[in-house]
Amino acid sequence: MAFILAYVATGCEKTPPAFNDTFEIISGDAQFYGNALHFEWERQSATFEVVTETATGKWNAVSPTRDIWCSFLREGNKLTVIVAENRGFEPRSTWIEFSLGEQKHRIDVHQRGQRLLEFVVGTTVAISAPQAHISLELNTNIPLSDLEVSLENSVDWLTSLALSSNNVVFDVSENTSTSQRHASIKVSGDNRTTSIVVTQNPAGVITGSDANICPEVSVELSISVGTGSYQWYKDGSPIGGATDATYTATASGIYTVSYGGTMSPQKEVTIISCPVADPGISLTIGSTVWASVNVDEFQIFAERADMFTKFFQWNRPTAWSAADEVLDGWDPNGDPSSTWTINPCPEGWRLPTVAEFTALNEAGGTISGIGGIWAAANAKGNAVAGRFYGPNYATCRLDGDMTGCIFIPAAGWRNNNAGGTINEQTGDGTLRGRYWSSVEQSAAGRSFSFVVAESGFSNVNKGRGQTIRCVQK
Repeated sequence: MAFILAYVATGCEKTPPAFNDTFEIISGDAQFYGNALHFEWERQSATFEVVTETATGKWNAVSPTRDIWCSFLREGNKLTVIVAENRGFEPRSTWIEFSLGEQKHRIDVHQRGQRLLEFVVGTTVAISAPQAHISLELNTNIPLSDLEVSLENSVDWLTSLALSSNNVVFDVSENTSTSQRHASIKVSGDNRTTSIVVTQNPAGVITGSDANICPEVSVELSISVGTGSYQWYKDGSPIGGATDATYTATASGIYTVSYGGTMSPQKEVTIISCPVADPGISLTIGSTVWASVNVDEFQIFAERADMFTKFFQWNRPTAWSAADEVLDGWDPNGDPSSTWTINPCPEGWRLPTVAEFTALNEAGGTISGIGGIWAAANAKGNAVAGRFYGPNYATCRLDGDMTGCIFIPAAGWRNNNAGGTINEQTGDGTLRGRYWSSVEQSAAGRSFSFVVAESGFSNVNKGRGQTIRCVQK
């Protein structure tokens, strides 16, 4: 059908041009519905013919939005309407008015917005209730009648899947397994698709560590299902006042929790009270008791005094290997803390102060400020090089009498570079011991160090790895 502007003659009288409300698209993407031209959201165009008995060029067309998003091009009696891409989700409209003499006619131009289809909660949702009726809201401008919902994977625990208003609704049964389960829901329509992954945790499973980490003496337990009233039990007996979704266990036992009339599976917890570590023979300088061995693992003493023990960075719990190797996961950037907020020493022990290191160095006298005595490897029953400190340092031997002295190995140190390379652990004349104190100075860690003919203090980068000797609290 063509949009016709007709000029009809009857005898000597002339009938004014008349307008016909029928249209026919010659080419293009749009559709005519009644008196309106409809476009999709993409950039599109449509050409139709204006037929009139008057001379070509006598009719005219105007639009209020021309050159904004809707424009047109006239070629003879053909009019091509062009719409730009609608990047929004809302539809937009305008009109084109034709005029021929005093006669006017108007067609409406409509362009729909882009199709929006997404779940309001995002692409994943976790279901914590043991069983429930779930409703997930959709954000969409697509009519409900054009949408379809389906499961992308076959599961028997998610049922009654349907669309209701702008919501996807379904039921989930209780998860009686011991693992989390997943289902994927897909909604599609009008060339759009969106999906959401639904996860459901096991019903009533208590989460938390099975055992404490020394020197802590508690384990945090929690349950992620149920609402309202809870009751925790230990070894089958209710725990007074334990009526929240979390409970801090301070004793070993079998723990359960009831919620909404349901009892959880059992969880066994082991609480280990850490004894005060005994490093064996120790040395007392004034009121300070020195451990006879280094720390090798976090809060664990070494097996013997004459061994290269692991390295620690300032205020960090990781014990780095004493072997000369490139480290995996080494972070050369130091902890900015001004104090040690973690204690690398075993329970009952701590890092020494600068004053305590000074007193140790001066015990038994010094020569030019250098205290103790250097012992090369195997010189005094010691497998590695180091210094003997204490009032009796001159006569002490690791394979003999150690009364009044301790041996501190020259284990070297790890550099604060990418690989944490070890320095001054091997080579005659280059062996050095470096030990952290508890003191910060000028944003650096204060370190006690010694070589063959020198001992003293220096400020070092907190990213370095150094060895640790402890004193008793």
